Amino acid sequence: MDLDECWALIESERAHVNSWDDMDWEFGEAMIERLAALPPADIVVFQHYFDGLQFQVSSDRVWKAAWLIQRGCGDDSFSRFRAGLVGLGREWYERIVADVDALADHPAVQGVAAGTVDENALMMETFEFGAFEAYERATGIEDGLWAARDDYTPAEAHPWTEPAETGWHLPRLEALFPQNARDFDRHRARMTTTG
Repeated sequence: MDLDECWALIESERAHVNSWDDMDWEFGEAMIERLAALPPADIVVFQHYFDGLQFQVSSDRVWKAAWLIQRGCGDDSFSRFRAGLVGLGREWYERIVADVDALADHPAVQGVAAGTVDENALMMETFEFGAFEAYERATGIEDGLWAARDDYTPAEAHPWTEPAETGWHLPRLEALFPQNARDFDRHRARMTTTG
């Protein structure tokens, strides 16, 4: 399995989900079933790539985007949000890596701003831990992917780049969520002074 195959797997299951209602559950469960049918070694490789994809969207700007969309963002919700960005599929993911403010164009984010989509729609906990569940189903080893992932040595060089930090300003998302942007500025000011 390589990165292209990982994306193809995500895209194939993502294509069957037509609503943001219960997106995490439907998509996450479909991914677990697909992954559990693979050889365990492929599940480990999938998780390797998934970890790298999440790493690339771990910048402060992505955290601010999550904060604006969800009206706040802690460590766990940020991890689930980053899983959700991977779950959007390759095209959207690559747009977000290039500029997280592109999320302002995504229909789910626009729906959150309009009040027609739940603000937590991009938080995908089931998908985030799907490979762990799939590995357990495939092998019968509870929590087995943790050790298998640690023991895995990639066949090729790590393709991930450190997320670029290019300032906090996200003009398009701030315009979509003006009250949340004001709350974020107050929150950040408090964190800076209590530091």
